[in-house]
Amino acid sequence: MNYSPALTVVTNIDREHLDVYGSLAGIKSAFLAFLSNLREGGIMILNRDDANLRSLERRIEAVAKKKGAKTVWYSLREAPSKRIARHLGIPGRHNLSNALAAYHAARSLGIPETKILSAFSAYRGAWRRMEYRGRYRGALVFDDYAHHPSEIKATLAAFKEKYPERKLLCVFEPHQTERLERLFREFQTAFELADETLILPVYRVAGRERKKPGADSERLVRAIQKKFPRKSLFYLPSPRNLRKAIDALDGDTSHKVIVMMGAGSVADLTRTLVSGR
Repeated sequence: MNYSPALTVVTNIDREHLDVYGSLAGIKSAFLAFLSNLREGGIMILNRDDANLRSLERRIEAVAKKKGAKTVWYSLREAPSKRIARHLGIPGRHNLSNALAAYHAARSLGIPETKILSAFSAYRGAWRRMEYRGRYRGALVFDDYAHHPSEIKATLAAFKEKYPERKLLCVFEPHQTERLERLFREFQTAFELADETLILPVYRVAGRERKKPGADSERLVRAIQKKFPRKSLFYLPSPRNLRKAIDALDGDTSHKVIVMMGAGSVADLTRTLVSGR
């Protein structure tokens, strides 16, 4: 909120960091306040495919008019997305959408399309975003920062797109009990694309946890099992037993993709898994 950018990109608005903003309405107000900080004559790059952002269109356009700013609303339905898809080296609809936002930001700054597409061809992804870390008994092991239901769904969909012939095992560490409690219903459907799921204990964030604990991983697992009784999903109370749990799911791991997912200590667990120690 302390920045006054000349160009700003907003990819989506979602129910996140509710411990700070309280509600979706509070989050929308924060985004409008952020956009109001745009410099005179600035540029806003905005995702028309996001319903929450689209709901603010009139108010955003009013801010833009007041600032003498230009708004660029982008969508995956427009022509550039097809050209970008042919050059982008990472899978996932969300990555394509983000690339389209970057495309419009770059074009707004006068960068030729040929250079933009060349950059997309050379791009290999970001740290802890579908990051390949090695193998475990033949399975491909990836590390990902996703810890919100929308992120989980988008990431699993991207892996299904890239590896349609492999079984997808998701190892998820929930991050912050209040997030789990506030988004409990959304978390119940977040793992539908995973063939197998192991859920670890909640990573508790120092200074951001309430005195009385709310939802926990065991409760989440029970809720998902009730909703999807045939789903291969289990609670793993001791992360030290991860290898044993993976082996117990299916003796043959060579046909799998293992996605280690979360914003807490799961990255350390990933290093241990692929190191063989």
